[in-house]
Amino acid sequence: MNFAKLLLDPRGVIGRQAFADGLLALAAIIALALVTLGVLAQALSWSIGDLAMALTPLLGTSLLVTKIVAANIENRAAPELIAPVLLMGARLYVLACLCLKRLRDAGRGPSGLIIAGAMSLGFHMLMGQWAQTLLTSEMGELFPPLIDVTFNLLLWGVFLLSLLVNRSRRNA
Repeated sequence: MNFAKLLLDPRGVIGRQAFADGLLALAAIIALALVTLGVLAQALSWSIGDLAMALTPLLGTSLLVTKIVAANIENRAAPELIAPVLLMGARLYVLACLCLKRLRDAGRGPSGLIIAGAMSLGFHMLMGQWAQTLLTSEMGELFPPLIDVTFNLLLWGVFLLSLLVNRSRRNA
């Protein structure tokens, strides 16, 4: 299976090895994009903080959602967050494609992915709002994202690990 179809097509099924290969390919693409952004930022004197956040799983996602929540609370437009949100959406789409194919192969429906995604997004938003209420304290901007990262690390770690260890239903 070619990597474009593996990463971008939600149809079909993939086994455990192809799922692991897809996760490694996604991690390599993220690392390459971060290095490329860093080189471009240095060469062109760009600020790439929000774009780098969008690429970085867990902490970057948490901080980006906190910025979005802050813009919403302050009732202001945040056009500088459009590109990072689109980049984060692309990263999450690839992860969803991999997970959907693996879930199908394991004989499970998409409900686990939907529930994990909803829990993750809800917790990101909750921690983002909490961070905004704690801005006057010293730990306000640090503590909620750390709790958010810990929760999501456990949530997605267990979910992805369960997809890696479940046997294929095609051969059973």
